[in-house]
Amino acid sequence: MLNILSIIADIVYFAVLNLKIFTVKYMTPDGQVQMRVSPAQRLGVPGLYVLHLICSVLSIVASILSMTGAAPGKIRAVQIAALIASTVTFIVVLAVSAGTNLKY
Repeated sequence: MLNILSIIADIVYFAVLNLKIFTVKYMTPDGQVQMRVSPAQRLGVPGLYVLHLICSVLSIVASILSMTGAAPGKIRAVQIAALIASTVTFIVVLAVSAGTNLKY
């Protein structure tokens, strides 16, 4: 059950980070333009986003391996650690991207 929830959580995290939910208004030379950007685009520095993707991929792979029964104890520990790391980086990316300003 945790395997399936882990996979679903990582897919939801990825979807939320790529939704265009932030509205940023800024002036351009031809007038005011309203632009919607995702938290990943708004972050500007892709390092945290890449770290989140690595943690998510590791969590999904560990979940799949755990479902197939490969080394249940060690894979389970990796899966839980990767899921926690993925959740923490997701929260950090959202928090950091909320405080950034788009510069033109």
